Amino acid sequence: AWPDLLFHTLGRLRTRYGEAVKLMVQTNGDLLDGRTLDRLLAAGVCRVDIASMDQYHPKATLRRRGLLEDLFRSRKLSPADGIAGDTAANTGRGTFAFWGAIEGTWIGPLWPRGRAMQKGLSKAGPEHRFC
Repeated sequence: AWPDLLFHTLGRLRTRYGEAVKLMVQTNGDLLDGRTLDRLLAAGVCRVDIASMDQYHPKATLRRRGLLEDLFRSRKLSPADGIAGDTAANTGRGTFAFWGAIEGTWIGPLWPRGRAMQKGLSKAGPEHRFC
């Protein structure tokens, strides 16, 4: 099952690299609950990003935002300072972030591809490097 593979991989990364790497997880948050978050934190994850917080994804994702934010705060996690924000946070415990395909939270011109390009949502231009 995917949780077993995820936690196995996180354990292997921590064993191999120790504290030399920061472990971060990105998810749409649909399966994230207190038990899973506790396991992620125990595995050394210092940042959790919840993607898909936009009008282009299921409304159920957006409806979970408040619940997830409360869950993160209950574990003493702090909101990250933007997309590439500091993972150390003010608490030293870790950070969380929400983002999606909305102005100010998408990853610049790198997010919009495919359908977003066809609908004219992309701000990408010839000056952007995609690699």
